[in-house]
This record gives sequence, structure tokens and C-alpha cells, in this order.
Amino acid sequence: MYIFALAAMKNNTDTPKEKLYSFYWWKWLVFALAAFGLYYQIFQNQNLWSAWREYKNNVSSDATLLTIIVFVLMVINWSVEAVRWNSLLRKVEYVSFIDALKATFSGITFALFTPNRVGEYAGRVLFINTVSRWRILIVTTIGIYAQLLSTILFGTLGLAYVMLVSGVLHSTLYVEWTVIILLIISAILLFILYFNISLIENLLERFSFLNRVKVYLKVLLHYSSKELFNVLSLSMLRYVVFTIQYLLLLKIFNIQIPIVEGSALIATIFLVQTIIPSIAIAEVGIRGNVALFFLTPYSSNQLGIVSAAWGLWLINLVIPAVIGMILILINRGIKRK
Repeated sequence: MYIFALAAMKNNTDTPKEKLYSFYWWKWLVFALAAFGLYYQIFQNQNLWSAWREYKNNVSSDATLLTIIVFVLMVINWSVEAVRWNSLLRKVEYVSFIDALKATFSGITFALFTPNRVGEYAGRVLFINTVSRWRILIVTTIGIYAQLLSTILFGTLGLAYVMLVSGVLHSTLYVEWTVIILLIISAILLFILYFNISLIENLLERFSFLNRVKVYLKVLLHYSSKELFNVLSLSMLRYVVFTIQYLLLLKIFNIQIPIVEGSALIATIFLVQTIIPSIAIAEVGIRGNVALFFLTPYSSNQLGIVSAAWGLWLINLVIPAVIGMILILINRGIKRK
């Protein structure tokens, strides 16, 4: 997916007319791919319509209010992401909050048809008219790293609870502790590396094929521990928002799980979903299956469990992607200040 970003970077040397022509075709291609993916996943998905019927006929009495809260949390979630991304961009480029939010929504559209949504970040780069796209792409990876670290930290705690306390997963004590210890070691190593992020720049400089971008890697040296902590804090805030949304959706579909157990199970679900390679438009099936595996011991309402997982996917990814599709068509990019 980074080919889109690379193409945009190459276009920096084009004339204004060539840039406009190139961008015109790129955005229509992205729009067409996203529209096809959404049509296939939504209108051709009978299971998704079953979830909609479940919502209309068998939801909790306060479902309307809870649904509104979930949508408000979606806006908060992506606003926090725009703030986080903007805080990283300040080292290389000035972008207003509104422009950062527009680019964020546009990036979600790219995420629909790229493995593990990697295109979400490359897609944002296309809509910033600047000579520093490599730097923007590199500093954006810090945000990716912070969100991944949050998922692993919370996921490790959640999985430890699920394995050792809740008894949902049945395995030998040796296997359980082996998995937990490996996750703890991984989390610690990633945590240390995150706050010594300059080591990444030193490591990547060893590869000769990265000669063209070595000068841009220096930007990794410009972030203090305090700034990195703020980015990680915003990533954790997004994680908490996701978790609250999931808990509310489970309640909407009458899945009664205690908050502590529910939070631990959701953390485990997020961890597993992160590990499994997928494409965003195909995630709905994976989300449903993973949710069923971990939540069925607490509830026999399988349609409700799957509906909650799909609802989270629909609200947090599909709706923002539709907004991004519109922005891709009407915007010519974010101009340099």
C-alpha cells in the first residue's frame, strides 16, 4: 500500500498541472476500490443484515441512548487520533487540527483494502502537499508503534486474566505461563525500544537500500521522552475508548458480562485481531469468529456477540471510511502553511 505514498512523493517533482492530473486519477481509483469493498461487505453480507434485524428487534431497552454514546465515542476516538498525529507532525510540518482530521478520515478509506490497515497511514500522506512526505511517513510510524504497544500491554494483562483467573481458556499451567511470560518479555522490550526510538534510526541506517531515506530518519532523534509519553498516553486513551464502545455494544445486544471480565476479554480479542493478518474489508468475519471464541462461555446469544463485533467494525471503520471517500473526491490536498 505504501506504493500510493511513494507515488505521491515522486509527484513532488512534477509540474502543478501534472500533479493535479495524477491526483485526480489516484483519488478516483481509491474511491472505486473503497466503494466496491463496502458494497460487497455491507450489501452482499446476509449476516450483517441479520445483525441489523437483531438490533431492531432484540436489543436492550436503553439501546438508543447507548448507540448515540457509541457514535459520540467514535468522533472522540478519531479526534484523539488526529491530535496524536498532529503532535507528531509538528516536528516536520504545520497542519491544523481540521486538516489533520480530514487526512485521518481519508486514510481510513485507504485502510479498507490494505493488509492490517497499513494503508491508513500512507493514505494520509497523499493529502498533504509538502516536500517532507518521507519525514511525515516516518514520524507517523511512531503513532503506529504507540498504538501497537498499547494493544500489547493491555492485551497481555487481559490474556493473563483470561488464562489464570476466568478459566475461559483451558490449557496446562505450563502453557499458560509460557505464553504470558513471552508476552510480558515482548511488551517490556517494545516499551524500552519505544522510549529509545533513536535506536530504530541507528538500526535502519545499517541497510544500504535505505540510503535515500537516511536523511529523513534523523527526525526520529527529535522526540523527547515526554513527547513520546504523551503520544503513548493518547494511544492508550484511544484504546480505552475502543473498549468502552465494545462494552456498550455488548450491553446493547443483551450480552451480560461483568465489566472486569468484559474488559479483559475485549483486550484479549483486540490482541488476537492484531496478530492475525487481515484486510479491513474482510475483518468483519474474523472479528465475529474471535469474539465468539472468547465470549460464548459467558453468553449463548451468539448472534448478539457477532452483532456487537460487527457494530464496532461498522461504526469505527466503515462510517469514517465513507466520510473519507467524500473528502478524497472534494479535496485537492492540504496546502503547506
